[in-house]
Amino acid sequence: MTLADVSFDAGPAIVTRLVLGNLLVAVVLTAVGYVGALRFVHEYRRREARFGDFLSERLSE
Repeated sequence: MTLADVSFDAGPAIVTRLVLGNLLVAVVLTAVGYVGALRFVHEYRRREARFGDFLSERLSE
């Protein structure tokens, strides 16, 4: 058995670990990004509603 044979035999195991590792990182970053975007949208809507109330009060005077 040569070094090249050993490298080819280890290939599927290495690819599997890389794919699973990348999948795990992608899932974690997706969850973090979703929570961050959701909080940003809620805060944006809260601020816009507050500004809209202020603007409607000023215009009605």
